[in-house]
Amino acid sequence: MKKYYNCIPPGSFRNLADRHYRATGKRGMILPQTSLYDFMDKIEEEFYETRNACTNFGLSEEMVHEAVDLCAVVINMLKFYNYDFLEEYRKNTEYQESRVV
Repeated sequence: MKKYYNCIPPGSFRNLADRHYRATGKRGMILPQTSLYDFMDKIEEEFYETRNACTNFGLSEEMVHEAVDLCAVVINMLKFYNYDFLEEYRKNTEYQESRVV
């Protein structure tokens, strides 16, 4: 059963993403000298953790956790480089919609 409760409004999502970014920085995982390759390495790590959490029975709680970790790294990378994930997602959505035949 899909869980749709506790949906977060866009303004709150940005607040949540900011909190995550700050917490990750306080842990020393995002520093001024963090490179794009550091983010790419972390994305690769999280991708393989997500893939390894796959089961033949559909999504597992572990896989959902790892998929969220993967998304969080991407969102943090975009924030680090001064991109707004929600704005970029909106643009991507509009692009995808424009491709619908």
